[in-house]
Amino acid sequence: MKKRSARNGVSFKGKIKTEHAIIEGLFDKLQILASWDEVHSVIPGRIMRRGSALPHPTLTLTIPTSSGWKALGKSKGSTQEIFIITNEPETVRNKFREKAF
Repeated sequence: MKKRSARNGVSFKGKIKTEHAIIEGLFDKLQILASWDEVHSVIPGRIMRRGSALPHPTLTLTIPTSSGWKALGKSKGSTQEIFIITNEPETVRNKFREKAF
C-alpha cells in the first residue's frame, strides 16, 4: 500500500490517498478539503467516462455515508467518486456549501 504523503512537493498531513489517479483539475479542490480540521481523509475512487465536457472542474456532495460523505468530481468528460471521511458530516456539508465547489 502506498503512503499517504505529498504530491508535487505539497504535504497534506496524510489526508489525501494517492493510490489512484485523480482527474484533471480536481486535485486543487481536494487540497482545500484536506486542509479542513474536520476532514480525516479524502479518498479518490473510480473514474467513469461521461458525455459532456465542463469548462472547469466541479465537486459536489452527493450522499452521506457511514464514515462521512460521497462526492462526485467532474471534469473534461470524466466523473470520479470521492469519499470524504469525517466524524462531523454536518460541519463538512456546511463548509462545503460556503466554499461553493
